[in-house]
Order: sequence, then structure tokens, then C-alpha cells
Amino acid sequence: MILGKNESPVKMLSRKVDFFGNQIGDSRNLTADKASAGFDSRPNNMIAYATPNFSGFSGTVGYFSNLTNGPAADSGLSGIDGFAAAGQYENGPLFVGVGYEQHNISNAGVVGLTGDENVWRLAAGYTIGNFKATGLYQWENDVGGLNGADRNVWGLGAGYNMDAFLFKAQYYNAGELNSVGNTGADMWAVGVDYSMSKRTKLQFAYAETNNDSLATMSAFAGGHGDNPATVPGGNPSGFSMGIVHNF
Repeated sequence: MILGKNESPVKMLSRKVDFFGNQIGDSRNLTADKASAGFDSRPNNMIAYATPNFSGFSGTVGYFSNLTNGPAADSGLSGIDGFAAAGQYENGPLFVGVGYEQHNISNAGVVGLTGDENVWRLAAGYTIGNFKATGLYQWENDVGGLNGADRNVWGLGAGYNMDAFLFKAQYYNAGELNSVGNTGADMWAVGVDYSMSKRTKLQFAYAETNNDSLATMSAFAGGHGDNPATVPGGNPSGFSMGIVHNF
């Protein structure tokens, strides 16, 4: 049993297949969706249950009563309740997971927002020797509580280990909201990690997001830190260098 502030089970699926987690180029720049209450959430008040591992199969289900962080707070939709569930199979070189999350925006009492947004997420990864490939597909429905505001997001990633180096790249695409044109974007990132030890590594990454004329998706958000504002139709890009030490 898990109580308190914790990651959504659906969010954890994308963390398993993101080569640029907590760096620029993080997949959450597109999958979290600024128009939503936050599809990669970390609710303050959640109760969840995680099953034991059954020969590679496991799952988690959770309910949260107060979604107050991320896009939800930015858009004035804090206090939303909802639930999430995810199941996965991880054994040897293969990882496959599927999850569903719903935000009960209709309970927020905002005029015009009558839908309860939800998202389906499918993630997969496979390792062959020193090479690993990953993929993610996401179906969003009634984004932001607007009936008919649907969007699909997909991405592919690849990494190759060479001694202490990990060379990596990934590409993500967010389609248009069905109800609003010119709201899509795509993002690509390349980088390299150098492991100095089992606990310490150096990182370098470059990422760029290309927005349609009405989109404002970033290349820097998703756990990386400061996120400079993006104007509609802007194409943010940048590079970062850093060191990670696990205590």
C-alpha cells in the first residue's frame, strides 16, 4: 500500500522508456500536455496498491483526491480527483506496459468544462546486446475537460552502450487537438552519457521542439528545472551538460 505524494502509475510507464528523463528532451514536454490537468502527474494525496511481481507481471492502481501540481495548478484546475491504473510485463530484454488515467474535471465546477479527461498509454522497450529500442503511444480524450478535444502522442527512442558511453536519441510527435487546428508539435533529442562509476555519470544533451502556429510545447520541462516560456508557434531548442550522482 502506498499513501501520500507519489507518482501516477501511468507516469511511471513513460519513465521506463525515456532516454532523456529529467533532461532537456524529456518526453513529458509532449506527453504531459499543457492543455490537460497533467497526464504525467505526481498527486499530493494518493492511495495506491502495487501487486507483487508474478514471473515478470506486475501492476499498480491508485486514487488521488487533490491534483494540485503541474498544468492543473497553472490552469486553475487544482483540486481535481481521479484514478489511474497500469500493468506491465518485464522479463529479460523485453518490457511492455499499458495504463489508463482519468481526471474528473467535471467536478471542478468550471463553466464549459463538462468532460472528464482521460489518457491511455502503451509503452515498450527491447534490448539486443548493447542496443536498446523504446516506443510509446498515448491516446488523450476530452483534454482539459473539453468534449471532443482529443490528441494522440507517439515517440521512439534508441540507445547504444559502448564501454562507459551511452549514445542516445529519441523523437516524439504530438498531434493536433481534434477541436483546435495548428496545435501539434514534434520534438527530437540527441545526447551521450558517460558513466564515471556505478553511482556517477556525466551527461550532454541537445533538444528541439517544433510547434505548430498555436502550440506552445517546450523542450526543457519535465523535471529538468527552469522552463523558459514558449510563444505560440515558437521552436525552443537548447543543450545542457550536467553530472548525476546517486547517493
